[in-house]
Amino acid sequence: MLSHLSGVQTPPGARRIIHFGFRLTRPEDLDEAVAAVVDAGGRLQSRGEFAPRYPYAFVLDPDGYEIEIWYE
Repeated sequence: MLSHLSGVQTPPGARRIIHFGFRLTRPEDLDEAVAAVVDAGGRLQSRGEFAPRYPYAFVLDPDGYEIEIWYE
């Protein structure tokens, strides 16, 4: 099976990273983090709150990797 993200040959049954994340130390930094991804050529996939005052965003980097950015 050929990985569509990296072009590297992946053996059958092998696992790959689905997404990774960055935990913020301040919830108000989420806007700046999302803007940095968009400015670099990525895009916002979804955004919301896990609970009141606990925001998150899922973004795609320019290569299509999913990144979770959240505060807790």
